[in-house]
Amino acid sequence: MNFLRLLLNTRIFLLAFFVLPFGFLAQDINRDSLVQKFNGANLKDKVKMVADLSPVALSQVYQYIKDSLNEIKKKVYTRSNSNEAKYLFDLIEAKREFELHQYHKTVFLLENGLRFHTKDLADSAKAFDLLATSYMKLRNYNKVFEIEEVYEKQKAVFQKICSEITLLRKVLSI
Repeated sequence: MNFLRLLLNTRIFLLAFFVLPFGFLAQDINRDSLVQKFNGANLKDKVKMVADLSPVALSQVYQYIKDSLNEIKKKVYTRSNSNEAKYLFDLIEAKREFELHQYHKTVFLLENGLRFHTKDLADSAKAFDLLATSYMKLRNYNKVFEIEEVYEKQKAVFQKICSEITLLRKVLSI
């Protein structure tokens, strides 16, 4: 019995002092490589890359890229009419607010993006997960169920469109 305790304590010790610190190093390397990719990308790819990050990953990288993002955002809102870019910035800001536990702001940003800046079903599908989670954190379960219902309807429409496109491709290739 003492041998099992010693073995368990040894495993915990090895895990705590040798394995976990390397996990933190891997996160730093991931952050550094992400910042390097960001700095090497063109403006459109920078925005898409940041919008595809999770809220946690965005919070780790944000301090290193916020100045560049703000400059790009100014250009988009003053010189461009691109709803895609505006939607991506809404999504980025919503993820940032979500990580800061500002769920009301997250909901506002996502609903604004869904109303005014989305162009297709794929865009709205990106926002639904974060929107449902934000409503869940706010304990507004009715809205969570509404979002899930809308998402399921859109998912069915999206699958129907994909199957029609596949059928059309088959017909055209004959």
